[in-house]
Amino acid sequence: MLWGRKAKIEAWTADAKKHWTVKDAELVNDGHGAYLATDKEYGDIELELEYRTVARADSGIYLRGRYEMQVLDDAGTEPEADGECDRTW
Repeated sequence: MLWGRKAKIEAWTADAKKHWTVKDAELVNDGHGAYLATDKEYGDIELELEYRTVARADSGIYLRGRYEMQVLDDAGTEPEADGECDRTW
């Protein structure tokens, strides 16, 4: 069972390396490939970030594989009462 998991992680890591790079201290994705994750264990964290996205993007930042912080370009659409980009799912 462990070998199966190890093989999957190695394949996922190889795919992620094809699509994610660091440029000028920024993490950049080419719009394809797997999302990034870690297999390390962390305690309490405070996450602060800035992001730039493409037009009409609909993505998110997943925390602990459970909660998604919405990253959405909804420019040009009618705003909702409770917002769009700052939602937690």
